Amino acid sequence: MSVQFQNGSLLDTKAADPRIVAAATDWAAVPTLQNSWANATGFNTLQFRRDLQGTIHLRGSIDSGTKTAATLITTLASGYRPAAKVKFPVAINASTTDYIGTVVIDTDGTVTVGAQTWQASSTVSFDGINFDTSL
Repeated sequence: MSVQFQNGSLLDTKAADPRIVAAATDWAAVPTLQNSWANATGFNTLQFRRDLQGTIHLRGSIDSGTKTAATLITTLASGYRPAAKVKFPVAINASTTDYIGTVVIDTDGTVTVGAQTWQASSTVSFDGINFDTSL
C-alpha cells in the first residue's frame, strides 16, 4: 500500500489499494443529542469517525438524559449507518455501581440506549463501539 500526502493531507488512496473502501474522516461530534442527553463532564464528547475500511467508530460518554427503554440519543448521517441493525453491550455507571446496558444503532441511523436499571446519575459509555457501514 502506498500512502501519498499533498500539502500535509492524505490523498485518496482508494484506487491504489482495494482494501480501502471509503475515505477516512476525522473525529466529529454526533448530530444533536436528543431527550435531554448531554456529554458527560470529564469524558470525551460523543463522537464518531469512519476509517479507510468503512468501519464507523464511536467514543465518548453521555449523561443526564431521559432514562427509559430504547431512548433516542441521536441519528447518524447517511454514510455512517450500519448495513443491518447492530446491538452493543455498554457500561453504564451510576455513582458507585456499574451496570450493563445496550446501545442499538439501526439502518436509519437512530441510536438508542436502554438498561434494566437506571439511576439519576447514570452515565453511558460509547467507547469501543465499532460497526461496518453499508457502503
